[in-house]
Amino acid sequence: MKSLSWLKRHWPSLESLDLSFNRLPVSALCSLRVLRCLRVLDLSGNSLSQLPDDLSFLESLEKLSLAHNSLSSASAACNPNKLFVSLATLPRLSKLSLAHNQLAGLHLDDLLMLDRYHGQKGVMLALVKLDLSFNRIEGQERLMQALHFASLNVLKIIGNPLVVNSKPMTMMGH
Repeated sequence: MKSLSWLKRHWPSLESLDLSFNRLPVSALCSLRVLRCLRVLDLSGNSLSQLPDDLSFLESLEKLSLAHNSLSSASAACNPNKLFVSLATLPRLSKLSLAHNQLAGLHLDDLLMLDRYHGQKGVMLALVKLDLSFNRIEGQERLMQALHFASLNVLKIIGNPLVVNSKPMTMMGH
C-alpha cells in the first residue's frame, strides 16, 4: 500500500481510521493529509521505526496509537528525540499509545529546546493520556520528563522493568 489518498474519494469526512497491522511504510503516512477530519488513527503493528518529521497535516487528530511498532531508544536509523518532535506537531493530540515498543524512556531533549526557543511553557499541551506500557523503561528517572506534559493525567507504564530507588519522586525542580 503505497498511497492512502484514495480514502478521500470515498470517505472525505472520515473521523476514525484503523490501519493496524498493514505493513505501512512511513512514506504512506504523508498521504493521510487528505483526511482533514481525522480524529482517531490506529497505526499499531506496522513495524514503524520512525514518523514523518511534520505531522501537522493531521490537524484534527486527537487519539493516536503507535503500539506494537519498532520505535526504539536505541535506533541507529532514527534519533528517538525526533519521534517526540514529530508528535508535538499534532496540536490536538490528547491520547497517545506507544505501548509495546522498545523505548527506554521519554526523549524530549530536542522538543524542550525548541519550546524554550519559542517561549512556551510545557510540551504537547493537549496530551492527557500517555501509554508507555511494555517498553524498556528501567527507572523512574527515565519518566521524569513526563512532568513537562502540563495536562497529563493518565500515565500507563505497565510491564516495564522499572527499578524504583529509595528516594521519593518529587515535583521540585520542575
